[in-house]
Amino acid sequence: MMLALAAVFGGPAASAQEKLPGAFPTRTVRLVVPSAGGSTTDTLARIMADQLSRTWAKPVVVENISGAATIIGAAQVFRSPPDGYTLMVSPPPALTVNIMLYRDLAYDARQFVPVALLAKIPNAMAVRKDFPATNVREFIAYAKERPGTVTFGSQGAGTTAHLSASQMEALGGIKMVHVPYRGAVPAMNDIIAGHIDMFFDTLAGAIPLYRAGQIKIQGLSHPPPSAFFRLSV
Repeated sequence: MMLALAAVFGGPAASAQEKLPGAFPTRTVRLVVPSAGGSTTDTLARIMADQLSRTWAKPVVVENISGAATIIGAAQVFRSPPDGYTLMVSPPPALTVNIMLYRDLAYDARQFVPVALLAKIPNAMAVRKDFPATNVREFIAYAKERPGTVTFGSQGAGTTAHLSASQMEALGGIKMVHVPYRGAVPAMNDIIAGHIDMFFDTLAGAIPLYRAGQIKIQGLSHPPPSAFFRLSV
């Protein structure tokens, strides 16, 4: 399940105790998305930026700083002044997973201050439309018979898509080939084109392509209410 969070660097020293002078904001606020444009996180950030701009009557801009499984964007936010004018809208890895996967991060996730939980979105197991399996059980059986040949995409090592597929490998007793991309959109484009076999995308991103007959959805990380699923898929 994907968690999109807004966070601002709080600072470990006296700057964390500083009070914002006067009304906030008095200038442009940046929402940094540590992933490529077109993703579900990016879409959430742009919806929020539009609403905040209306509420505050000040510009709120979205800046995509992708690369290294959200590390590059998170590090830039970490180095920004802790004054509330630079926030981060991020999937889980930047705040929860990376600290357990990487020894020398360029930022300290414990120094980010959570502001809001924006969304909980199930991940969908998206499969190329001509893949010779109709459900998860058949997919695993196919992969077991052909170890090291089935491919899956992700936004990079340590991302939700990568960890979801790795967990599937462990639970299913299979071995697949990881193909990293710079974002969800190029990974899904290669699913549509048939260049890779599977990608764990958000349900929100996968539904339109499923409806258009461009991909198959063979499973969900967390089933939504049945009425919503019937309506959406």
